[in-house]
Amino acid sequence: MARTALVFGISVLVAACGASTRPGDPKSTFTPGEETDCLTSASAEPNRIACQRNPQSPTRRDPAAQPTMNVGRAVVVAIDNYDETRDGKGRGAVYVQDVSSSAPYSGVSLYRPTLLPASSTPAPGDVFELIGGKYQENTTIGTTVTFPAGQYLPQLAYATGNFAFEYVPPAPAEVTPAMLANWETGKQYIGMLVKLTNVRVSKWEDDGKGRVTGDIASGASAPAISNELMDIQGAVGSRTSFASVTGVVTYFFSLKVAPRSAADIAF
Repeated sequence: MARTALVFGISVLVAACGASTRPGDPKSTFTPGEETDCLTSASAEPNRIACQRNPQSPTRRDPAAQPTMNVGRAVVVAIDNYDETRDGKGRGAVYVQDVSSSAPYSGVSLYRPTLLPASSTPAPGDVFELIGGKYQENTTIGTTVTFPAGQYLPQLAYATGNFAFEYVPPAPAEVTPAMLANWETGKQYIGMLVKLTNVRVSKWEDDGKGRVTGDIASGASAPAISNELMDIQGAVGSRTSFASVTGVVTYFFSLKVAPRSAADIAF
C-alpha cells in the first residue's frame, strides 16, 4: 500500500496561557451509538481512530488516496510539554485515543492540530471532535530519514479539534515487552496509553542531547522506556526494576513507552 511522507513537526496551534478555561457547555455534532459501526459496516464513516488505523476495518481508506477523515470523539491522553532536547523541538505532540477504548489501533498522535477554543488550555481527559484531519502513515521524515521496510509513523495531521466535554483518558492497555519488540503486534499500540508490569531495564542510556532511554528487551529494535514526556531520570534515578510502567507508545525506528509523570511509575 502506498504511504505518504510527512515532514515531521510538533507545533501545536493552541493560543493559551494560565489555567484551563474550557467551556462548561459541550459542543456536540455527534452522539455515540447513533452512527453505523465503522468497524463492522463498510457503509459507515471511519469516524473513530481504530476504524482507519486497523487494517481489518471495512471502512479503512488508503491514506494516499483518501487521507481526510473526521473523528467523532477523541480523548487526549498526553500533551508533550517536556522538551527533553531543550531546543524547543522536542515538545508539542498531542496523543489522543478513541473515547473509553483501549482496543488495538485506537490511538494516534496529532500533527499541527488547531484545538478550539483557542483561549483554553487542553489537558488529558479533554474530548475533542476532530475535523478535516489527514491520516498518514509516514515511512519517511523529511529527506534524510527513512524507516525500515514495512514500518511507519501514523499521524493525524492538520485536524481542527472542537472541544466537546471533559472526561478521563481510557484505562491503559496491558502489553508486554515482547509485544512491543514485534512490529506487527507493537504497531497496534502506537499513540496509545499502555501498561507494562514487572519491568526490567537492562541499562539507561543518554544520547548526549537530552534523550534518555532504557531498553526493556534485547535486539536492534528493542522497545525502551523513554523520557519524551517527563524527566525520567529525576523520577527513577538509577533504578532498573519496576512493578509497573504506564505511558504512551511512540515510534522512531523502534517502539518506546513514554511515562507522563512520576505517577506512571510504580516501584
